[in-house]
Amino acid sequence: MTRQKILEAAARLFSERGFANTPTSLLAREAGISEGSIYRHFSSKDEIFLQLVREVRMRFETSLREALEDVQCRGGLEQVSCVLEVYAGFVRENERSFSLIFRDAPNRAGRGDDEVQMQLQAIHDFILDTITKGLTAASAEGAVRGDIDIRTTAAMVCSLVLGMTRMRYFGFLSDADVGPQAVRRNLEILLRSPGRG
Repeated sequence: MTRQKILEAAARLFSERGFANTPTSLLAREAGISEGSIYRHFSSKDEIFLQLVREVRMRFETSLREALEDVQCRGGLEQVSCVLEVYAGFVRENERSFSLIFRDAPNRAGRGDDEVQMQLQAIHDFILDTITKGLTAASAEGAVRGDIDIRTTAAMVCSLVLGMTRMRYFGFLSDADVGPQAVRRNLEILLRSPGRG
């Protein structure tokens, strides 16, 4: 119970103030515990941050797996579209959690926080691998152009979704710009096989 209270308070404060601007004394006060109690559950503020990033990763992967179960038989291109829609929707519904990913994690990755970097890489790899599988299926179905390199195209689509979602998070794009209809329409224009409409 106390551990969860610490994580909830940390998610709220890190989102509002940023990781660097959240002292453990404030975190303890927000969680309604003593500062020493934090260290009975976590070795450091860094460990709290890492746990929050892990939880975001696990929730996202679960959401995407569940969504893909519903679209498995609809075709490869639909699977790719689903990845984009689920990611954009997940970020929209979990903005507080994603402030860790978009704002604080990049500042921490590559500075000795190898575990944070590994979690970010795992999110990226999961998205990339899922898009690659969808494009492979779409290619076999003739739903995408035959002249594309699947892995390179998957990396490009992955970069587009991550970038567009980040731009929406920062207010440069609207929800409609990364909504399901826009995603599907643009994905089909980009990848459609010439003989299919």
